[in-house]
Amino acid sequence: MKKNKPNMIAAYRILSETDVAAIEPDYTYEWFDSNNPNYKKLLGVLYDLGMDTNEYIELQAPTQHRNLMNKIVTCGRFVGSERIDNDWIKSGYASREAIDKVSGSKLLEELYRAKGLTIDAQLAMEYKDKYLEKGEE
Repeated sequence: MKKNKPNMIAAYRILSETDVAAIEPDYTYEWFDSNNPNYKKLLGVLYDLGMDTNEYIELQAPTQHRNLMNKIVTCGRFVGSERIDNDWIKSGYASREAIDKVSGSKLLEELYRAKGLTIDAQLAMEYKDKYLEKGEE
């Protein structure tokens, strides 16, 4: 059986610092530094929570959001790509986007693209935004 290759559907994972602290109570934002001795431990927690740690991860400034426990919190959050390995997809925790991404379906990819939810569509919108001035659209 031919294995489908993942398509361009954008499957992001957003994790709160409180999600990390629930697993590692001694977590501090200093861990998000590759020179910190706890950096690998942080990456392990993010991986276990569904983030692809081989891709770029951004730690955003504190903002109000909901964590994985559905509580409203104000703190930093990690934004990155969601894991699409078989263990994560079959875990029951994978997002619909991640499941659709690994399906390799061109029809699903086009439906997501029409909604602007593919990586290439989002990059094109960001590129366009760079050249628009305020009030211009």
